[in-house]
Amino acid sequence: MNTPGHLVLNFAILGSEKKPRNYFPIAIASILPDIPIFIFYIYQRYFLDMPDILTWGVIYYSPEWQDLFDLFHSFPISVAGFLIFRIFGFEKTSIIFAAIGMHSVFDIFVHAEDAHRHFFPFIGWRFESPVSYWNPRHFGLLGAAIEIILVSVAALLVFKRDPAKWIRYLLTLILLFYFAGTILLVLFFNEVI
Repeated sequence: MNTPGHLVLNFAILGSEKKPRNYFPIAIASILPDIPIFIFYIYQRYFLDMPDILTWGVIYYSPEWQDLFDLFHSFPISVAGFLIFRIFGFEKTSIIFAAIGMHSVFDIFVHAEDAHRHFFPFIGWRFESPVSYWNPRHFGLLGAAIEIILVSVAALLVFKRDPAKWIRYLLTLILLFYFAGTILLVLFFNEVI
């Protein structure tokens, strides 16, 4: 799933106008699992000058990088963090782990060949979904369309529930970039694959 979509869906599920102070930790945690992937790409592309085809087709799948990516998409880690911090009364920190866990819940349904090991570090099993959020070989156009619909509905729910202007501005900005990015991604990969 595209990173901004995680933020919008987590706002809809975990956010509340009664607790607006939770929106910042939700926002950070919603994108946190994908930060290592962004760092990986920037490092490979701009520091090592690796071509994208090598970066995404080979190096991305190396065991060292996969371990790092999967650590941030681990259900055991997010559930344990949520429970520990909830039990000890650290609400904001428990919300962070809840948002990280929800990120992985959404991802598991739309990652095919690029699936994460969601039970890492305990087992190496990957659920390879038949539907991808981007890859046309795995119904990527359908996956992208469903994602756009879900994110749009989630954004409308947050707009309706939360009157704070900064949330509405943020969501509007995210949706503009989200739709433009999704369209470009689908067009790019349809040309490449």
